[in-house]
Amino acid sequence: MDDPLVSIIMRSFNEGWALRETLPALQTQHYRNWELIVIDSGSTDDSVELLRRAEPRHFIQIQPHEYNPSRVLNCGMDLARSPFGIFLNADATPQGPDWLRPLVQALFEPRTAAVFGRQVPRPDCQAVYACDYERCFGPNRESAHWEHFFSMASSGLRKDVWARRGFDEKFQYSEDDEYTRWCKAQGYRIVYVPESVVAHSHHYTPEQAYQRTFGEGRALAAVTAIAVVWQGRREMFGISWVLLGWLNDLRRDLAFCARARRWREWPHAARIRWQQRRGKRAGFRDGWTARGESRFQNPKPKVQNSMCKPRSIEALDDGLWSLDSDQRFTEDGSEELEGHLRQICDQIRDGVRAAVPAQKLEALLLGGGYGRGEGGVWRTESGDWPYNDLEFYVFLRGSLWLNERRHQASLQALAKRLSAAGAGRLTRSCAGVSPASFGGVPPPIPQPSTGGTPVGLAGGTPAPPTPAAVESLFANA
Repeated sequence: MDDPLVSIIMRSFNEGWALRETLPALQTQHYRNWELIVIDSGSTDDSVELLRRAEPRHFIQIQPHEYNPSRVLNCGMDLARSPFGIFLNADATPQGPDWLRPLVQALFEPRTAAVFGRQVPRPDCQAVYACDYERCFGPNRESAHWEHFFSMASSGLRKDVWARRGFDEKFQYSEDDEYTRWCKAQGYRIVYVPESVVAHSHHYTPEQAYQRTFGEGRALAAVTAIAVVWQGRREMFGISWVLLGWLNDLRRDLAFCARARRWREWPHAARIRWQQRRGKRAGFRDGWTARGESRFQNPKPKVQNSMCKPRSIEALDDGLWSLDSDQRFTEDGSEELEGHLRQICDQIRDGVRAAVPAQKLEALLLGGGYGRGEGGVWRTESGDWPYNDLEFYVFLRGSLWLNERRHQASLQALAKRLSAAGAGRLTRSCAGVSPASFGGVPPPIPQPSTGGTPVGLAGGTPAPPTPAAVESLFANA
């Protein structure tokens, strides 16, 4: 069987030093049926000459001030003739002739919206950034347990999914994170492909590290979850978050430098981490304010939905806060589904309040698409179902290390208890049987569970996914 055409989309800016390796590496790929689309942002080195020699099908040149990452990514996908767009940064060099094929093959699955490959740091990568690559892409990568992680440097998208919405051009940072979060909210999968490997790393100065994390923090505020429960006695991303988080960063970097025998780089790592923490805090505060949220100036927090204007909330007797009565979790789900999702939030809120001392609880957040008011809806003859998991995050005050040891077990027990309550009611629907096959008898709306992936039905139709996932994320607020 012939390999289908693949469109490789490359962004470039003064990276001739890397293109001397990246472009030849493309020519050695075992997967031969591809076209190259290049968008250069005003390079002044020999990048343009090197790229022209590669004879791309499209070579777009823009000025540096015209660069908008989302607009450039959308332009590349729009020019692509293939149903699969593969993104490769100019400074991401494929390691071996089988970089391309694993990414493409992973996109053959219709419910996979995006894929991304493994990245290994270059030999001259500074220890502080090499530590990050180990956490994100190493053999025991921490990112596998994070709420969400994606990297665009070596990745792929299905064009049919992208055509539904594309990248949001309001974003100057984290546009890939925002887009793939939307994909997950619509029921699609984001797949890590470790067999596809590139060499890729950066040498950000402390000032550049601050600027980058400022942008990422600002973008985070634009896509952050709505608050299900706030205690509101101290601001999120406050100075204690910077200080305690920085100390935790130092501990992790020290362990890495010890393993790698790179002790002398630890002071440099400390300076970079401090700037990153400061930048992210400042960016998040700036972005949250830009959304019209006044929580940082007003001790009474407000629930914010990125799709809607801020709404008022009512205080409970113990100082906790409830959702606004007209807050929606989906754009077009039925009122019955909205009511059931609200009941799930109430169950989670009450369970967390019982498991965590009130003085430790900073916030309980509902993340993902349902947190932004654009959760996926599974429509059946018997009514609307949640298409995706619900993701809840518990933010506690104080030490990350102590919080994990004191409260993680009780929160995990809560998740298991709520999961068990819903699992028995979902046995038939999660076994790969369409809800419509129950003779018109409506299956029960799912209750919280520990989650999972959608079960495929015969004929390739996806079954209703597992119900609401209960996850906990400890943060030093």
